[in-house]
Amino acid sequence: MKCVKHAVEYCESCNTARTTADRIAAVERYGDPILTDRQRAAATALLDDLLAAAGRHGVTLADLDWVTDLPGVCVDVIRAQGRKRERAGDSDA
Repeated sequence: MKCVKHAVEYCESCNTARTTADRIAAVERYGDPILTDRQRAAATALLDDLLAAAGRHGVTLADLDWVTDLPGVCVDVIRAQGRKRERAGDSDA
């Protein structure tokens, strides 16, 4: 869990900790529709899986925040999958 504002796992000054679901919900993109509940869950699951793999290498979300917006990447991937399915005519996008 992590304070986004101060890039630490737990922020005493904010007295908050954020879950990966919180981080996904906080992602903002311009022009695209808001994620559905299913997309939000898929993006959160993807982020959790990527962080589990990173953790095996001693890398945390705080470390990744220095170089990329991994929650944003997860949202972008899930949205891209939905657009790809829509173009293919899959109504379950």
